[in-house]
Amino acid sequence: VERHEVKEILDTWPKADPYNPNLSIAINNACNNLLGYPHGEWESWNKYLSFPPQKVEEAFNNWRKIKGWSSSDSENDNAYYFDNLR
Repeated sequence: VERHEVKEILDTWPKADPYNPNLSIAINNACNNLLGYPHGEWESWNKYLSFPPQKVEEAFNNWRKIKGWSSSDSENDNAYYFDNLR
């Protein structure tokens, strides 16, 4: 998904077109980067998000299972950062 495509999704959020094929990819990759990329900003998490990382990870993993994108039988799909990118 290109930056301009993500911007189009953000500009229509929360009423983004659920049939847009880029929507799921954008959600997946944003969550995957937030949870799996070594950004080194864990101390800043609460400034931007109201849920702890564990809850976001749990929701993300459940969403990936519903999508059929779970990369493993592991509870922690985020251990597979590169496999989780779309």
